Amino acid sequence: MESEKYLEGQSMQRPPLFESDGFIYWKNKFETYVKLKDLDLWHVITYGDFPPIQNNPETKKDEIVPFDKQNDDLKKKLAKNNEAKMVIYNALPRKEYERIFMCKTAKEIWDTLLITHQGNSQVKDNKIDLLVQQYEQFTIPKEESIDNAFARFNTIITSLKALDEGFSSKNYVRKFLRALHPKWRAKVTAIEESKDLTSLSLDELIGNLKVYEVIIKKDSEIVKDKREQSRSLALKAKKESSDDDNSMMRYFSFGRHLKELHVTWAHLEKKWTRLRIYTNIYQECLYSGWRRRHKYNVTPSPRRSRRRHHISRQRHSIRPNPISRIFYS
Repeated sequence: MESEKYLEGQSMQRPPLFESDGFIYWKNKFETYVKLKDLDLWHVITYGDFPPIQNNPETKKDEIVPFDKQNDDLKKKLAKNNEAKMVIYNALPRKEYERIFMCKTAKEIWDTLLITHQGNSQVKDNKIDLLVQQYEQFTIPKEESIDNAFARFNTIITSLKALDEGFSSKNYVRKFLRALHPKWRAKVTAIEESKDLTSLSLDELIGNLKVYEVIIKKDSEIVKDKREQSRSLALKAKKESSDDDNSMMRYFSFGRHLKELHVTWAHLEKKWTRLRIYTNIYQECLYSGWRRRHKYNVTPSPRRSRRRHHISRQRHSIRPNPISRIFYS
């Protein structure tokens, strides 16, 4: 429980732990922590150790004072040199400590870290040129949200600030407005006419754009719903017209086939009437033959019945079907 009080990010007594992958992020946190702790410590880290110099009242000149002749104020000031080194040591892992082990002062340690993870002046200038190019070519696509666009834009400007390079807040606001897609043109014009861009902050601009983004999204959803409804109605009407066309095509196709067979509608109706007549006659013949065969309630012998049934089947198979003569007469 006692060690949890000194975890990084939970206590002001311990500096931010070193991050090689996010060196710029760690550098800004570490600088803020040291300045909060003691401004003299940051002065030692950036400009070098305090020298053991004290003003001589007799000569009225600054002279190097031996340790045994130093007063308490000078000793407290010189103690800042070792305290600054200790602050950096506490923030570094063992691997980085081995890298700066031979450095004598806090400034030497800090410069070594900057050159190792940020590069020398030439590398720094190349990084600045690359970031400036990304800043100038920054654009926002049509479908990208304001949050995502601002996150990309903020990464560029914070990286420039970490390399001691940057632009004014007015420049940031104007650049972000120019980078917007043409669908934002009406909102950009309204902001330029109603707001003073010299005093407008980037965060305030992002807030206004996010409100307008919600309105645009809502309107686009309404238009999309109406478009889908009209499309469904059009598909339904097209399907109904297609069904009607198919039925008409079947009707005309049937009539065309009859015409190719030289059969008219009147002739077809005549054939159909004849079919009904012959069907009724045929059924009547069958019914009358059954009545003649079953006039008396005499049960025939099985053999005779089978033979009569066989002969009857032969006669029916030889006898032509009266219905088949309809379309051949």
